[in-house]
Amino acid sequence: MSRDVLPETPHIIQSEEAREPQGPVYVLTPADFMPGEEGEGISLISYLNVLLRRRWLIIGCSFLAVVAAYVFSKLQPPQYLASATFLVADTTGSVMGEQSDAFFAALKNPGEYYKKVAESSMILDGLLNETFLVPADAKPIPLLQILKVEGETPEERLSKGRERLSNTIELTNPRDFPNLMTLQVTTGSPRLAADVANQLIDRLKKYDVALRTSNAKERQKFIEVQIAGVQKQLKTAEDAQQGFMARNRGFMGQQLGLEKSRLDREVLLQQEVFLTLKKELELARIAVNKEASSISIIDGASPPRYRSSPKTLLNMALAGVVGLMMSVFLAFLMEYFRKVKHDQEFMATMQDIRRDLGMGFLRKSRRRALTPVFLCLLVGGTTLLATQAQRSETETRQGQTLEPSQRKTQPATELIGTQESIKKEEFVESIKKQERDLPQFGYELFNIDTSTMAPGPIDRDSYLIAPGDRLLVTVWGEINRQYEVDVSPDLYIYLGQLSEERPAEPDQEPQARTPDVGRVYLGGQTLKQAEVSIARALSNILSAYINPDDPTGSSARIEVTPTRFSEVRYLVQGEVKQPGTYSLHPSLSNLVYALAHAGGIKETGSLRKIAIRRSGGTVVLDFYDFLLKGSGDQRQYQIRYSDVIFVPMKTKEVTIQGEVRRPARYEVREGETLLDLVEMAGGLKPSASLEKALILRTDATTGLKTIDINLKRVADSKTAVQLQDGDIVNVFPTYLKRIDFVSVVGDGAALPGEYQLRENMRVNDLIQEVGGLTGEAYLPRADLIRTRRDFTRYYKNIDLRRVQQDDPEHNVLLENMDQLVVYTVREIEGEEGTVSLSGHVKKPGKYTLYQGMRLFDLLFAKGGFQDENHLKKTYTERGDIRRLAEDGTTRRLIKFDLKKVLAGDGNENVPLEKDDEIVIYSAEEMAGNQNQVTLSGHAKRPGRYQLLEGMKLMDLLDVAGGFQDREFRKQAFLERGDLVRWVRNGEQLERKLIRFNLGALLLGDDAQNLPLEANDQIILYAALDFL
Repeated sequence: MSRDVLPETPHIIQSEEAREPQGPVYVLTPADFMPGEEGEGISLISYLNVLLRRRWLIIGCSFLAVVAAYVFSKLQPPQYLASATFLVADTTGSVMGEQSDAFFAALKNPGEYYKKVAESSMILDGLLNETFLVPADAKPIPLLQILKVEGETPEERLSKGRERLSNTIELTNPRDFPNLMTLQVTTGSPRLAADVANQLIDRLKKYDVALRTSNAKERQKFIEVQIAGVQKQLKTAEDAQQGFMARNRGFMGQQLGLEKSRLDREVLLQQEVFLTLKKELELARIAVNKEASSISIIDGASPPRYRSSPKTLLNMALAGVVGLMMSVFLAFLMEYFRKVKHDQEFMATMQDIRRDLGMGFLRKSRRRALTPVFLCLLVGGTTLLATQAQRSETETRQGQTLEPSQRKTQPATELIGTQESIKKEEFVESIKKQERDLPQFGYELFNIDTSTMAPGPIDRDSYLIAPGDRLLVTVWGEINRQYEVDVSPDLYIYLGQLSEERPAEPDQEPQARTPDVGRVYLGGQTLKQAEVSIARALSNILSAYINPDDPTGSSARIEVTPTRFSEVRYLVQGEVKQPGTYSLHPSLSNLVYALAHAGGIKETGSLRKIAIRRSGGTVVLDFYDFLLKGSGDQRQYQIRYSDVIFVPMKTKEVTIQGEVRRPARYEVREGETLLDLVEMAGGLKPSASLEKALILRTDATTGLKTIDINLKRVADSKTAVQLQDGDIVNVFPTYLKRIDFVSVVGDGAALPGEYQLRENMRVNDLIQEVGGLTGEAYLPRADLIRTRRDFTRYYKNIDLRRVQQDDPEHNVLLENMDQLVVYTVREIEGEEGTVSLSGHVKKPGKYTLYQGMRLFDLLFAKGGFQDENHLKKTYTERGDIRRLAEDGTTRRLIKFDLKKVLAGDGNENVPLEKDDEIVIYSAEEMAGNQNQVTLSGHAKRPGRYQLLEGMKLMDLLDVAGGFQDREFRKQAFLERGDLVRWVRNGEQLERKLIRFNLGALLLGDDAQNLPLEANDQIILYAALDFL
């Protein structure tokens, strides 16, 4: 790839000092680790040779890692896990304990409930004060003392004990069996783990019994109060009955018989209520005295035989794998050092790295306490490295190194973040990628939905009379006459005798008939111009009333009113998506709508040389005049009857991107220069560099090359920088160096943004400046991104907890352009899953997925189906769940019956999973989908249409097919059309293909005029599809 510079635009010269990085930046590439010479192909044998030469290093490091893992595992205290299983009985159908059982039945996840109870202070405090045997023959001591919890006060010791004990307890239940619970307790003693688990289950049972007894007592008290009230009402009813009988011992009439029946019913009702309450009272008393729990122990906890952690073999296996990987990397790194140790530039860079990074690290390391294991690994690894390095040096002295003149060295330093550091191929590819993402200027103007275009009023000054128009010519004033005439194909009208004659005044006699006026030619005239031509023709027989040279002095006036318009027919050819013949209403007959009907212009079509051929000649339009300036004769954009629109191919396209106001791909004409292109793009942004622009050009002889441009000199000297097809112009931003600010990013900071750098400002000062940290900030780590003088960057890890403690190692002094990144817990540890709800619901959106959440839970909270009016408008026969498949990219559809879900059907109330999409439909939406048909293929107006009662195939084609246009009909494949219909086969829906003869249908064959059904799809074909 060559690089040329225009003679009018010399290079921007940079000093050597500006080009060199101010700090060492060492970059390793994969080629640096290749053992062969530079430029050689990558060989598997070369890799194997390196591994064989360093085999003792690899074996030694792997062995040391395994030994270290073994020692680490043995030094860790053993932990034992005891588990117990119990069942929570489902007693929702029983009467006694009804209130508490209903509460338990309402729980969606019993495991989560009992875990909360087990972690409550009431349960944990009692368990901590419980005494246990550790070891078995020792004196029982409280669990709080066994756990060795320390604290200044008893309350602090108890609080820490609760926290430690809750961390050792885990209560789970399987999704398929929510009432089956598994309790796991982990401690340092197997006997203690089993005892704690069993004791915890006992306390849960006691809690359950106490809760049930308390509810039963409250129920007993409530029933006793109700019985006292019912007894009073029963006595009142009996007294009323006895009094009535005493007053009416003799004969009773019909009215008294009805009153007696009413009193008898009242007494019977109160007796039934009294007896029912007495039964309930007895049941409540039984529940109070019955000490039964809903928890049944299936498998009690027993002391485990083996420890659960640490797992020595697993730790050793993992350490062996990690040690193997690290030793292989170290082997290739040593091979690289052997290769470049005679490179002076490399050695100088290593000295810089040691000075800037290594010494500081060693000073900090000396201040830290190193474990004996790490010292052993360090000594062993150093010995192996020294032995291997000595062996490599011996091999080198034996002649395995090349002469300095034959050796090719890899550059040891590379500047990152500036244009000079980017390889030419990568730089060019980045520019080309930006170019591919840019739109073509002006083409989106034709992306119009032609089905929504509605005709409007006619402009009398611009509309040209066309064949087939019908005109109403009115003469009014001292003489009143009307002519209704049609415009002939030769664009003339014939004015015969008046079609209606009436006197100027009601009492005036009718006038005598006049001879024919004859033909009046109106070709190429607007309505206003036609009025003048008709007035001149009528003046030959009505000269006493009409003077065409002085219309204001005439005693009669002429008005021409169109009563019928013929559609403007035109032909579109060239680089359009759908060439052919089209028709437009006269009010829509402009170039934009005409090309939109043809599908718009292809990317290869020109906007600068659109030709309109008509009887008066050819008009060539430059659409950029209209797009960029809004100029041009608007009458030239008006489409006339029988016009031919031709869109040629564009010959030159140039892209401009970067710091311009409207980056895009532009079509340029011969003679247009770089400055014209900048003007098309809206000019330069204020941030644009006037000294630096770049043209990427593909030359047929030299290939790809780049041209530097000084825009300021080009503008001052008015140099005509010519452009070629395919050029990519990139305008770079101005270099603005800011050194007086620091910034904070991330949702973990209260007010992220840029802040002024003050003297002696540290990380904690910056955190206070931004308003502190949010509650979800991730404290164990933040990143400080520091920018060097050469604009290279490096990371420094910071512990925000130690920053708050004013640890100088983390609460460091800030420098110019430092950036502090504060993460959130959700970003680091991940957040809970979400599900989305959409469609005919009151609160659509994304919601957090909680453990045990089911479909009804989401619909109950966000669907709004408690509103009867909303429910009536809902399609309850079906809803959809779109669930991610196992590949994580595609989705599968799960249908459910919404009516059954809302009614509480457990089979339809499926559990939700992460990223589920729930869709609810409205009744109106489903009714609309079931009463539509689709037309596609070779039709003027394809799309979905409402299915009307009794609608047939020809009715649809009359509306949307467009076969009244003979030219369009000629382009259709008349021998065949397809109708795709859904038919039911048992419980499944299948697609059925019905063929018909389109030509016979258009000729009126009733056998081909099929009746349409809901969801039918009609497909028409073009003749070109079968060539």
